[in-house]
Amino acid sequence: MIAHALVALAALAALAAAALPVPPKQVTYPAKLGDVLFRHDKHLERRESCRSCHGPGRAEKVVLGKDAAHALCTGCHQKQGGPTACSSCHAIHGPGGKAEAEEHAR
Repeated sequence: MIAHALVALAALAALAAAALPVPPKQVTYPAKLGDVLFRHDKHLERRESCRSCHGPGRAEKVVLGKDAAHALCTGCHQKQGGPTACSSCHAIHGPGGKAEAEEHAR
């Protein structure tokens, strides 16, 4: 009886591990204004639900274009009090750096 319970528990643990892949610490999204470094670890520290970004179902890499990223990420940051300046997420390229990014956003 105990052996059956241990086998069932091991099977459940294996299923749980398969359903929740170990996420990368960070993900880089190439962007025209400058690459966006998504700090997965920081979002998990805030106890954000996987579904907030990944939607329902199995958590897989989120593929975003500019408009979708701005709607999802900036929209959430506005609601949750996260950073919203362009330079907060974009690694700004070019001689103007941060000022160039803010000008581009206007």
